[in-house]
Amino acid sequence: MSHLNGERILIVEDDPTNRTALARLLATEAASVESAASVVEAIRAIDRAAPRAVLLDVNLPDGEGIEVLHHLNSRGLAPKVLIITGSMEPGRHRDYQAAGARAILTKPVTLNQILGCLNGSPHL
Repeated sequence: MSHLNGERILIVEDDPTNRTALARLLATEAASVESAASVVEAIRAIDRAAPRAVLLDVNLPDGEGIEVLHHLNSRGLAPKVLIITGSMEPGRHRDYQAAGARAILTKPVTLNQILGCLNGSPHL
C-alpha cells in the first residue's frame, strides 16, 4: 500500500548520495519525486510545478535553504516543508519555523520519520 499516491515531492539536497537515497525511499511509497542540488534548481522546479512537500537541506552550494522557503512564500505556496540537515544552530530553528517549515529532522533520517511528518503532526 502506498502512502503518497503520486504526490509530488521535491528533494533539495546537494549531496548526490543523500539525494538519491531519499528519492529511492520516497519512490517506494509511490511518490512522484523531483530533485534539486541547489537553491536555483529548487526555484526552477517549484516554478515548473508546485510540490506537495519539500525535503530541504539547509546548506546548499549557492545559498541557504531558507531562500527556497521565501520563494515558496512569495508564490503563495504552502507545501509541507521538512528541513533535513546534518546540523543546525538551535536559534535558526525559529527562522525556519517562522518561514513555514513543518519539521526539522537531523540526518540520517528514516522513511518512517519522513512519512510521520508528512502525514502526521509537526516535529519542530
